[in-house]
Amino acid sequence: MARPYVSLGIDDLVALSADPTLHDEIIHELSFRRTSKAQALFRRLGGKKPSYTGQSFAGSDSGESYQKRYEALRQTFSEAGDLLAQWGMTEMLPQNIIKIVIHEWELIIASGQDANGQKQEDLEKLKENLERLGILSDE
Repeated sequence: MARPYVSLGIDDLVALSADPTLHDEIIHELSFRRTSKAQALFRRLGGKKPSYTGQSFAGSDSGESYQKRYEALRQTFSEAGDLLAQWGMTEMLPQNIIKIVIHEWELIIASGQDANGQKQEDLEKLKENLERLGILSDE
């Protein structure tokens, strides 16, 4: 559905809401807005939040089908991308930034702060694998 009222402010939408024939279009526009005024008008006009059941958009879905799609997505990750993602990084980061993040992880782990279950040996394995893959060098 098009958004004919996207450029209008909330006060303009309130004024338009006096015409009941426009309610569906206004509700559609308000579904994209997050301000308290927009959400109040959305509710006042009878807008309903979508309820998500955890099922796919195509309707009910088996766990097996979900797992197949998940695995297909995982296969689009490179080995380096998968390793970096486990530590909150991406392959798009320059090498010097990756080194800084790894250093910060070392500090977190050494200080005993919450490291989301990460251990020093996990970090050492990450560095070894990144060197093997050519993502990190000893420069």
